[in-house]
Amino acid sequence: LFSGASSTIGGSLSVSSSVLLAKMKRRNAHHLPEAGGRNIHSTEHHDLLKELRGFIAHQCKCDGQATTDEILNKFAKTLAPSESAVFRSMLHEVCDFHRSHGDGIWTLKSDYR
Repeated sequence: LFSGASSTIGGSLSVSSSVLLAKMKRRNAHHLPEAGGRNIHSTEHHDLLKELRGFIAHQCKCDGQATTDEILNKFAKTLAPSESAVFRSMLHEVCDFHRSHGDGIWTLKSDYR
């Protein structure tokens, strides 16, 4: 099953695991190069990163943290699907994630407070 070979499921050809991993790596290439352990974001996304950080810091029910629902309600309509990997990368850079009572909670890292 995990040999990397293509297999047939339900009469249709599935993608081999190695091809799938390669596609995922290309998709995740939106993670920008790291320098000194921190992602360097292009100027194209700098404003979005500032807006994300400001929203979580000051515009949520609890300053410095936001639920996944709060973030989605704020940004889902303005982000193109092609930007989701970059947005997720930004979110993971500025926040730590945990679950509380089934809700996803994003808390700003101390460097971004």
